[in-house]
Amino acid sequence: MMSRKLSIIIFCFMFFSSFSNAAEQKIMIENEGWELYGDLGLADELNPKGIILMLHKASGNRSEYISMAEKANQAGFNSLRMDLRGHGESINLDSFDYLVKKNFELIEQARRDVAAAHNWIKADERFVDLPLIYMGASYSGEEMVSASEEVGFADAYIEMSPGSFSPQSIAKIDISGKPWFFVRAENELPFFPVLYENIRAGSTIAEIKVYPGEGHGTDLLKIRPEVEDFFLEWIENALNQ
Repeated sequence: MMSRKLSIIIFCFMFFSSFSNAAEQKIMIENEGWELYGDLGLADELNPKGIILMLHKASGNRSEYISMAEKANQAGFNSLRMDLRGHGESINLDSFDYLVKKNFELIEQARRDVAAAHNWIKADERFVDLPLIYMGASYSGEEMVSASEEVGFADAYIEMSPGSFSPQSIAKIDISGKPWFFVRAENELPFFPVLYENIRAGSTIAEIKVYPGEGHGTDLLKIRPEVEDFFLEWIENALNQ
């Protein structure tokens, strides 16, 4: 017969395990026939400071942000980690493949998924009045700026190695009047130094940081976990400006 002490231990383990698993809720957003999957994390505080939309790199998925989302929730921010079309679980119509030329349409169309996620967030009364922060990597860094044509600007932007960042997007930085933070690793693809020089020349408000070593897009979070803490500190300061 199970002892009372052992029963209590098992009950506590099951209780806290279920509480931990409930920290994120799986969601699905329908957009243009796509089933876009994400994980919604709620802040540990009763009065959240904002909500961070986390967008992966090309051939990546929302799992890149598991640690980032957990830290954000602990710091008082809600989080939404999304799989954009053709990536992760969002593959009911197609799957992105670098080797298939037509697949690059999925990259260019992702801006409409960013807009759909933005609208989903703003349609929820829990989040409608909260600051919305975009966090993107690689191609999603460009697509989340392009989404502004449909839904307007977010309240702050973090860009990790946005390789496809266009002159049009550079021009939008100061137009937005919002805080922007661009980061990359020092050892990146050859065009990144010029791109970041163009961002610096084209904006008076963009903040830029180059970390030593390597790591493209969200790879930087895995290689240098302290970057996650720095991002949260930057967001808090940016929202309080």
